[in-house]
Amino acid sequence: MRKRLFVIFMTVIVMMLGCIGCSTNSKDVGSTNANIVNGGMIAKDNEWIYYAIEDGLYKCKEDGSDTEKMLDVTARSLNIADGWIYFCSPYEGVYKIKTDGTEHQMLIAEENIWNLHMIGEWLYFYKDSSGSIYKVKTDGSEKTEIYRYKGNNLINSESVCVDKNNIYYSETDFWGTNAVSAVSIEEDNINALVSDYATHMIVEGEWIYYGNGDAIYKIKADGSENQQILESRHGYFNVLDEWIYYYDYDKYGIHKAKVDGTNVEKISDSKAFYLHIVGEWLYYYSDDAWYRIKIDGSQEEIFAQ
Repeated sequence: MRKRLFVIFMTVIVMMLGCIGCSTNSKDVGSTNANIVNGGMIAKDNEWIYYAIEDGLYKCKEDGSDTEKMLDVTARSLNIADGWIYFCSPYEGVYKIKTDGTEHQMLIAEENIWNLHMIGEWLYFYKDSSGSIYKVKTDGSEKTEIYRYKGNNLINSESVCVDKNNIYYSETDFWGTNAVSAVSIEEDNINALVSDYATHMIVEGEWIYYGNGDAIYKIKADGSENQQILESRHGYFNVLDEWIYYYDYDKYGIHKAKVDGTNVEKISDSKAFYLHIVGEWLYYYSDDAWYRIKIDGSQEEIFAQ
């Protein structure tokens, strides 16, 4: 009897340890904002990978088998929660579809929308034509404008990212003055963090990472401790835990470095756009196809085309 109780106890412990690092609320965040800022065209749910190419939305097993076309649509910003995929088609609107390919629905009809982020029961997106940031419930109700650019200010659509408290964006005014700012989701308070231009921004932990094309920086969410990490004429980049992955136009290829700028290493000679990190793989787009490489730099291969 004691032996049986010991086996049961150890089984429970193993199950608990196996869940460390798992989300306690599958509907809390639909994707990493790092992947959304890179286009949000690759996402994973259990054993399936969901991906977008120009002619539609697809799914396949992680090894690339059992490929199935789900929709003829230009899909971006894939967010997955509770058996649903929420995504935007930039020139059509916001959609959702079951992960099994059924119950395809349009939630709202909008043009020129980008960077759809899911936080809890809300979807946040940027409308390029009006310079506005909106939120809408995951059932398509309660569409609300949170922020609209002032006067002749322009927001860089690829810079817009969201966490549980703020929406971050890069803005340029009529006189060419740049600012990286945050607007509170709940209180509509705007806080200018730094006078700089950001091509992309990623929130990871307590830090905001942003690049201006010539260097990559990190700054605390309150605007403090702004510091340059890497001096690099960079393209797209992604951040996971203590590592940053980026394309370097001067040194060519995909590089990785510690988020303090140390341990710089080239992991691929490939030209790369839209860097997504899903599981142990870094996915990137090049020459009209998706490729992937292990985040340790091994096993580079074509994934889909």
